Amino acid sequence: MLFSGEAEATKIPANYVALTFDNSPTPEYTLPILAKLRQHG
Repeated sequence: MLFSGEAEATKIPANYVALTFDNSPTPEYTLPILAKLRQHG
């Protein structure tokens, strides 16, 4: 979790992707990205 600008790191497997949204997801970009990830998932 993030609090007051603190960052938290964790180890994830090499075949994983982490997506972050600075200003919340927007359908214009998020939906095509998710579709591609499903296609290649």
